Amino acid sequence: MLRAEPSPGGLTEAFCSARISQAASHSQEWAHCIGSYVRLHVGQRAHEFRGTLTEIQGRLCPADFLRIHRSTIVNIERIKEIQTWFHGYHRVLLEDGTELRMSRYQNEIAKRLGLP
Repeated sequence: MLRAEPSPGGLTEAFCSARISQAASHSQEWAHCIGSYVRLHVGQRAHEFRGTLTEIQGRLCPADFLRIHRSTIVNIERIKEIQTWFHGYHRVLLEDGTELRMSRYQNEIAKRLGLP
């Protein structure tokens, strides 16, 4: 079982049995929830944490991470492009080619990203 613990210097520690993996906040690309777990994507790796997306969001820098959907948080430095989609939704393309959907109800986030 994995669990996230905050540590000094903006690091998130993922504890998995005896192995400890640390990733600086700037290398964390995005996170999404899957049931009662949150999957945090860091480069080519993904770490699962038991908890809510709100708890993980509280541990990340709000200036660097935005909640673009009720189940998705993204590092704004990793956003390559934002495309308008249908019915007010937007498609967020990350530098690694990942495509995420931005909810049409995230009006404040859209304004912060400079979207109409």
